[in-house]
Amino acid sequence: MILKNLKKVLFKKKSLIATFLWIFTIVTMFYHFQNYKLTIWNLGFNFYIIEISLDFFIAILFWLFVWASIYKITYFSSSNNKNTFIWWIWWFFWVLVNWCPSCSITLASYLWLTSILSVFPFYWIELKFLSFFMLLYVVYDILNNLEVCKIKKH
Repeated sequence: MILKNLKKVLFKKKSLIATFLWIFTIVTMFYHFQNYKLTIWNLGFNFYIIEISLDFFIAILFWLFVWASIYKITYFSSSNNKNTFIWWIWWFFWVLVNWCPSCSITLASYLWLTSILSVFPFYWIELKFLSFFMLLYVVYDILNNLEVCKIKKH
């Protein structure tokens, strides 16, 4: 069921083009912004491998979550609904704040909450593990129930 729904979400012309652009962007960002020599020197090669793997899998899972959510929203929404645009804006901010670890850390720094993040002893890799497992569960759930609406009408 999950593989069938994954084909529905990803194997369309728009989503394939966007997926290739996303992969190109992620690889480019990893190449240009990751200071691997400094990370390996300070924290070790094993930490670097764990961190880069988690970053890669979070990026892939986040992308699957976004496309599955877009598919589900368009599947259940009507095109002439006036509130759809406002709903999309709220969804975008919800995704940024809740599921993007770098966006959440940036938002925390704007709200002067970074001192709370300093209590993590492994340089915030704990948050990446948490994000990875939460995204894994959410992607599994949304792909398992892609064309199922769980909201009850009254």
